[in-house]
Amino acid sequence: MNDRPFPRRTRLPPGVYENRGLTFHLILRAWPGTRPFRGPVGAAVWHSVMNERTRDAVDLLAACLMPDHLHVAVRPARLSIPRWVQSFKPHTTKLAIDRRHGRNLWQPRYYDRVVREGELTTLIAYIVNNPLAAGLAEELDEWPWTWSDSAD
Repeated sequence: MNDRPFPRRTRLPPGVYENRGLTFHLILRAWPGTRPFRGPVGAAVWHSVMNERTRDAVDLLAACLMPDHLHVAVRPARLSIPRWVQSFKPHTTKLAIDRRHGRNLWQPRYYDRVVREGELTTLIAYIVNNPLAAGLAEELDEWPWTWSDSAD
């Protein structure tokens, strides 16, 4: 039995995360037991997510910030997927939280999977509609923190 709060996870071979032809679904979770992505913290994190559209670190295809996690569909660009996550988490934590209080925003690990051919449309719909499925909104335009490149 594993009593660790963040169990180890097997990752794909490193080169896979650099393949620009692959799309990844990532879920970055907030620190356990917290729901920090509301109000000013949520707004600051969401602003950072939207800035990723022009940074060329990754190709952002869809995103949704929920109260305790972030869904993104991304492709590697200038950075591999793990390198992007390693830069994104500390950056958003610095923007969103007063570090003097020693609070962590993100769990150290994250979920990833390669999106299979033919699944991208379904995945983007899943990401964008996540607030509706969770009962956080009745209409998409009621949730300010969801986006896909097909909506631009």
